[in-house]
Amino acid sequence: MSIKKWQFDATAAENFAAIAEREIPDYHRVIDQCIRLINKLDIQDPKIIDVGSATGATLYALHQAGYTNLYGVDSSAEMLSRSFDQATLIQSEDFPAEHGPFDVIIANWVLHFIPEREAYLQSICDSLASDGVLIITEKVSGSELANDLYYDFKRKNGMTEVQIEEKKQRLEGVLTTFPVDWYFQNLKQHGFQSIDIINANAVFVTFLASQRKTSI
Repeated sequence: MSIKKWQFDATAAENFAAIAEREIPDYHRVIDQCIRLINKLDIQDPKIIDVGSATGATLYALHQAGYTNLYGVDSSAEMLSRSFDQATLIQSEDFPAEHGPFDVIIANWVLHFIPEREAYLQSICDSLASDGVLIITEKVSGSELANDLYYDFKRKNGMTEVQIEEKKQRLEGVLTTFPVDWYFQNLKQHGFQSIDIINANAVFVTFLASQRKTSI
């Protein structure tokens, strides 16, 4: 029997919070780091967009932290219909460059789902303010050992071997991993002066890219 490929449909939207906590290492920690980093920026009322905003957990956290110039974009109408809505929400397969430039662009756990990743990243970079920052979190290509550390995380959260294998099959061809070097190389090509890894857990890595010539 064939296994249905993963989709961000109504079922995924209804259960997204639980799925994220169960299957994304450091999910809440990364969101918190984004906010703490933005707090360090010397930008008055920064214009912030969350790419792949899903049901709005990051937007909600940003709003709770006092930020109000917020945008979210997601390709899934089902996700947006359940989203925290104190932001400008945009349904689109493309990055909404017409709403830029943005002071902060957050793209956590999303680019690895986009087939034309390099073109999408180009649109993001073109829409970032000259002194803006970009935060990207991705599942990256890793060794068998590194991937098994990730599966340990799922096991610890109650997933069975059957469930882990089924999810792998459902994501095959839907989520595509690239090596860490791909992100460094492409971000450098887009002119970023500084690229840092600010979080890493097994095969999930958070990058901070800044076009500023001095550290923030």
